[in-house]
Amino acid sequence: MKNLPSIRRLQMFEQLGRTLNFHQAALEAGLAQPALSRGINQLESELGFKLFERTTRSTQLTPAGQVLHHRVQQWLHDMERSFRECRQLAAGNTEQLVLGYSAQASNGCMSQKLFQFGLRHPQISLNLQLLSSDAACLEVEAGTLHGAFVLRDEHALSKLHLEALAVETQRVVALCSSSHPLAARQTLRVGELAQWGIAIGNDSRWRIFRSIIFAAFEASGTSVRIAYEADDTPLLLEAIAQSEHIGLYGEGIANQLPTTLVAVPLDTAIELPVCYVFRPGVSKSAQTLAAFISLL
Repeated sequence: MKNLPSIRRLQMFEQLGRTLNFHQAALEAGLAQPALSRGINQLESELGFKLFERTTRSTQLTPAGQVLHHRVQQWLHDMERSFRECRQLAAGNTEQLVLGYSAQASNGCMSQKLFQFGLRHPQISLNLQLLSSDAACLEVEAGTLHGAFVLRDEHALSKLHLEALAVETQRVVALCSSSHPLAARQTLRVGELAQWGIAIGNDSRWRIFRSIIFAAFEASGTSVRIAYEADDTPLLLEAIAQSEHIGLYGEGIANQLPTTLVAVPLDTAIELPVCYVFRPGVSKSAQTLAAFISLL
């Protein structure tokens, strides 16, 4: 394809794909129905494949149309947000706040706090980046991030010029497949983990999480066998779902698990302290967020 379709025709496609009604989509687009039909026909001709299956009684997206409609909706949403942010930036009304966050932090109350912060401070545009806690702290120290939501590591923080505010404390839970012999248990003793292989994130990206877990095991006299190490959360969850391995994760993920997985509380409290780190005096927006978190 030499040229991309026009935004106007993509908007028509989004409206018709959402309503599946030519009359209603034409009203939304401010067009006569024949003009909408011509626009959809031209778009299908440009793309080289059908977007809709039409009969006298119904209009349905084709499989290819379903995929494209989802992506076009995302793209139009992103473009609308970009135009809005650039308009605010051109008017001098927007401050950029670039934040890192770890996988464990993302499953807790971070999103809720940032959403509330955005409502209170609409002039501050948030840009989020997923990183390990270690990497995020180094990026904040270097100035490429304004702040980050991470697992607290006192040793690392003592070496960096960062301020840390407590955000929440999550308890570690055991994750297993829904068909696992332990899936119906109300609680699981830490000592029982020795009977099963442990699935856990690898050391390069989950160092702080692992250090908290293994310190708790050592304190309880528990010895475990690592059966699988994952680079990221999706791989970890898939490995647990397809095996008898027991995974370990912060309790914030419990309400987001697929039906193939269950979370079982541990009888011993292993706590994951999540904090917000930033460099004092470097970013006004980062300090505004710190003040907001302190008041909650």
